[in-house]
Amino acid sequence: MVTGPSFNNISWGTYIVFAALNTFIIPVVYFFFSETGGRSLENMDVVFALAYNEGVSPVAVSLWKDIPLAGSPEADRILV
Repeated sequence: MVTGPSFNNISWGTYIVFAALNTFIIPVVYFFFSETGGRSLENMDVVFALAYNEGVSPVAVSLWKDIPLAGSPEADRILV
């Protein structure tokens, strides 16, 4: 690990490295972490199952307005 020796010999460069890493992670989180749009994890399972069954992108399925709620009989049929 580089953190221990880095802090033992701390200088201004250490802060720049950590600032650069923190700045880099912001767009990574924005572009690559999924946004569930207020849906629960159980409902996201239904979204991914529908996408698989229909052969389309999960993003396209998430835009549909008529996705059944998890726990409903219709969702249970999709998840089987």
